Amino acid sequence: MHENEVEHKGADRDDARSERPESPSPPVEVTGSIVLMEQDFVSVWLELPHVKRLMASLIYLIFGLTLVGWSGVFDEKHKYAVAATIALLGVGSLVFGSKGVRLAFARQSLAVVGAKGQATYRFDASGFSVHRGPREVQFGWGDALMFVETRQAFVIYTEPRELLLVPKRSFEPYKIPDLRQLISEFVPTGRSSVVSNWRQSLLTSLLFLAALWALAKILSF
Repeated sequence: MHENEVEHKGADRDDARSERPESPSPPVEVTGSIVLMEQDFVSVWLELPHVKRLMASLIYLIFGLTLVGWSGVFDEKHKYAVAATIALLGVGSLVFGSKGVRLAFARQSLAVVGAKGQATYRFDASGFSVHRGPREVQFGWGDALMFVETRQAFVIYTEPRELLLVPKRSFEPYKIPDLRQLISEFVPTGRSSVVSNWRQSLLTSLLFLAALWALAKILSF
């Protein structure tokens, strides 16, 4: 009787294993087409890692200079007016300057694409390709350094400063999860040391120290 129970329990465990869902495998192929527009590039510009670091450095710079102005280094008598002027000019330059740079980036990228912006994308287990007019560029997954996903697109870095924009509107909505799974299977996500810039990190550190010095000088009055 005991042996029958053991056999029965063993059979139940085998049935339970067979009923477990297998981990999903990457889709065989995902394809899509689009006519690229300036807005496709504009919408992702602020999401690019190197742009985020640059914007953070500029914000630190404005903050640091504002504190230095407030400390009276530039003009002790009118230090509050100087600090306010620096802050207003800095923020205004950052806002309007970033708009201009973002638009220039979009127009330059669209000019590089050519073929009136028409692009066809293909992703499979061996790699991915983009077809633009008479040109087709193929990549293996080993060529991809990292990727960033935004609400509007996937951005795949093939070099530290070279990227492939893949707007999500290129594909039918039901294909987006498959595309995400396929890219995630082969490409690292998020920040990568390959894309990092040590000069920006050093500048940020120096600006932060300058801001601390200015704040300490203000509090010493």
